[in-house]
Amino acid sequence: MGRRISNKSWDTHDNLYNLYVNEGQSTGAIAKLYPGTFANTIRRALIRHGIITRNKSAAQKVFLEANDHPMLGRERTEDERKKISEGIQNHWDGLTPEEDQRRREEMAERARLKWDWLSDEEKSGMISSMQKANREKAGLGSKNENTVANLLREEGYTVYQRTTEYSPRRAFEIDICIAAERLAIEWDGAAHYEPIYGDEALKKTIEKDGRKNRTLVDHGWQVIRCRDHSTAHSLAFCNRAVQTILTAIKNLKDGEIVEVDAF
Repeated sequence: MGRRISNKSWDTHDNLYNLYVNEGQSTGAIAKLYPGTFANTIRRALIRHGIITRNKSAAQKVFLEANDHPMLGRERTEDERKKISEGIQNHWDGLTPEEDQRRREEMAERARLKWDWLSDEEKSGMISSMQKANREKAGLGSKNENTVANLLREEGYTVYQRTTEYSPRRAFEIDICIAAERLAIEWDGAAHYEPIYGDEALKKTIEKDGRKNRTLVDHGWQVIRCRDHSTAHSLAFCNRAVQTILTAIKNLKDGEIVEVDAF
């Protein structure tokens, strides 16, 4: 039988750090040690004590170190992947606006906490890694961006991705370029509108995006900036994003910059 511990003094940094970090226990496993607590209770306590919580990937890694993977020996079918994607999206669709906002604020806060707890050396290393990844990804987009581009092609548009071919003096990439319409669609992840890497980094990103917008408009282009609010790749999400973009295209005026949100 698992150990059960008195509920009087569990909520301390040292105790939770030992259980969660040193022993590698999950929030659910820790909650079982303390009657009347739940996984979310433990998760909130970890955040309150400044203990960096594991993301989904890290949590899965810890689980797999102690358990066999349920998919061991086979790959998921395309139908299974589609159902998983739709299930995740349906979960988010089922949240009330208040719940959705709270969840997104919690994710943003976790990201900020993780960043703040890094040393200057670790921050520098992460920035260097991101810059290297950006160089390696030149000409490539995220999964959602790529899917949206393909869905726009299915709508009959000729789409170029991450191209400098049509930007003035080839000074920058256009994420999703519909050259025949002189339309630039910029696919903006959370770092373009949330202070994930700090307020100063967000300010610089917004200024850079603004310069890009103005340059395109000054050269006769229209711009749609689409903010990606997804939490994972999802075909259902991308279909909705495309419908939002198509609606924006219908209402675009010459020289206009339009911002839309994809949920």
